[in-house]
Amino acid sequence: MYLKTVFIGLSFLLVQGCASPVYDYQPASSTVNQPDLNSVNSVVTGDSVLRNGSYANHEVIVLNSTHSVGLIASYKFAPGVYAKQGGDDKSGFYLPSKYGNRGLVTANAIADPFQVIQAYYSPQKLCGVSIFNGKVCTKANFDVSTQAVLLEENLVFTGKTGTVLNFSYRKNSNDDTKPDVLTAISHDLKDGTEFNFGEARFDIIEATNKSLTYRTLSNLNSL
Repeated sequence: MYLKTVFIGLSFLLVQGCASPVYDYQPASSTVNQPDLNSVNSVVTGDSVLRNGSYANHEVIVLNSTHSVGLIASYKFAPGVYAKQGGDDKSGFYLPSKYGNRGLVTANAIADPFQVIQAYYSPQKLCGVSIFNGKVCTKANFDVSTQAVLLEENLVFTGKTGTVLNFSYRKNSNDDTKPDVLTAISHDLKDGTEFNFGEARFDIIEATNKSLTYRTLSNLNSL
């Protein structure tokens, strides 16, 4: 118990200041929602009938080696990508990326619970910030870069069997927290020429086992 108290006391002595984390970063993004409403379009087997997507480049830092900060390595930052959460031109706040090559933060048993990394750009320095906003820092080497972020959904024409039109719905992302979706869908022309899937609707003008001509009434909109 005495040793634990000493360690905790030393930890507080080695805190190198306080941070004021901000989480206001939003990457510039672009969207695609195709085709245009009320337009007449033709596709062949394997083509997208409807497509909806969001694309962005998220600012990140990339660590190529492990960095440790604080008393007996209070926090360790493993090699990998860390995505920006907020900050300014002098420093930014980062957490392990959700979009591939994810970094990892570990804390030792006596460290305060981890909140966020503060990265200073010049000279380069990394700080581990606790939930109490105390921070411990070390000199560092890291790359400042961007990482692609995508979320896309497609309705793909896969052919016709008799009077039944076949489609596949695909929703994919490079966000580790959002699983990909793949679903087979069919529509029997005996039930009418209007196809409905969620909020998406289109009117079927002509269909063969290799091609589809249709008018878009409303687009995919589930992102």
